Amino acid sequence: IVNSHPILTDNTFESITGAAISMNLGCNPDIHGVTLIDNGFNGVILDSGTLSENGFWDDTDLVYRMSGDTTVPPGTTLTIAPGMVIKQTYGSYDLIVQGTLNAPGTESEPIIFTSYRDDTAGGDSNNDADGPGPYPAIWGGILLTDTSTNNVIQHAEVRYAGWSIPAAVHVDGAPLSMSNCLLVDSGTSGLRIDASNPTITDCTFRGNASSAAAMDLASNPDIRGVTMDDNARNCITLDSGVLPGDGFWDDRDIVYRFAGDITVPADAVLTLGEGQIIKAAYGTNDIIIQGSLLAQGTGAAPVVITSERDDVYGGDTNNSTSSPQAAIWGGLTFQAPSGGNAVDHLIVRYGGWSIV
Repeated sequence: IVNSHPILTDNTFESITGAAISMNLGCNPDIHGVTLIDNGFNGVILDSGTLSENGFWDDTDLVYRMSGDTTVPPGTTLTIAPGMVIKQTYGSYDLIVQGTLNAPGTESEPIIFTSYRDDTAGGDSNNDADGPGPYPAIWGGILLTDTSTNNVIQHAEVRYAGWSIPAAVHVDGAPLSMSNCLLVDSGTSGLRIDASNPTITDCTFRGNASSAAAMDLASNPDIRGVTMDDNARNCITLDSGVLPGDGFWDDRDIVYRFAGDITVPADAVLTLGEGQIIKAAYGTNDIIIQGSLLAQGTGAAPVVITSERDDVYGGDTNNSTSSPQAAIWGGLTFQAPSGGNAVDHLIVRYGGWSIV
């Protein structure tokens, strides 16, 4: 199908060497009631490239398979219907969103992004019976760029990604509302946030090879209701470095982790919200305050800064049985010209490696 919008109803595709159907990115067919038998690929294979107009992937009776990088350009929207299964071929191939991604799955009909080898979603679409299965980082992932707008991902699963980008979903200067999603078995993190303020609600991160999520120091997400299970680190890991402006660590439903020095410069304020748990990796890792620190804990919800090995607060963050000890990380250092610091109900545990 090339640059066309046909209606295909109750057709059978059988013993075709290639795909049952192939099409370019300028198409919007209406496909219902298909029967697929012993084809090279039991579904639709999409050309790689760039959408030439708004895209609608909404033929839920069969699997769509990307065959390489697929780009949604600025000013264009890709809408994916509830119940769609989208598979990607083997390799460093991504869904790159420079325009808008609208993926509103539902609880009963989630949208699934996965590998073409994943037979648990959409069946044995690559027709290899007991052939090799999927594994983490077998394809790229979903990249939302800084030109994209109004991105929505709801009730979706992203499986086995992480080949070419630092997470299954990489939010790079982009807006995103993501809810009720499962990010699972990534070869890197489930989610990476750069220079962005996404809203992440009721999402699950499971079995990812790095942290559940990771982000730079310029981001201020709103993260609520997350579930983390069996990731290499059940937390959001922060980049080390210097805050580029005021920082707000106030997502109490997820542990913040740092693995290198973080500096609050003279013209910046770092605010730690009530109940926020912050953990340091093993080593001489400090939070250095040259500006201002506002730790806004309460008696019922103190701010806690501790070792990643400390399971008492925030659970088993490092997914390990190792125990903390005194001086296992650095500490808080206040340096001139720091001023205006206000610390209320703050607990600091197991520091003292690099400072007196």
